[in-house]
Amino acid sequence: MCRWFGPGGRSARPGRPIRPYYRARVDKAVSRWTAAASAPPEPKKAKPAVECEIPLHVYRGVGGSYVAEVALAQGWELRPTDVRKEVRLWWAAASPVDGIHPA
Repeated sequence: MCRWFGPGGRSARPGRPIRPYYRARVDKAVSRWTAAASAPPEPKKAKPAVECEIPLHVYRGVGGSYVAEVALAQGWELRPTDVRKEVRLWWAAASPVDGIHPA
């Protein structure tokens, strides 16, 4: 039995192996960016990044849709991107809130 396949040597999705390694990489990358973006700004330091790019080599085994699923659950919004190269995200909580356009 191949280590990428689930119980019984079969994939959860026919024809595609389960890649827990890549899921863990995506989870780790998005959580790092979330921690950095949600951290309060330090005095006399640059503001936290509000945009990030998750490169293809991180999500190769699970696809860009898994990156979007994880990122949306953590409060990110999708930016226009080419998923053959990367997935770009924007931290939604960084947008200014005013009386005209409440969040």
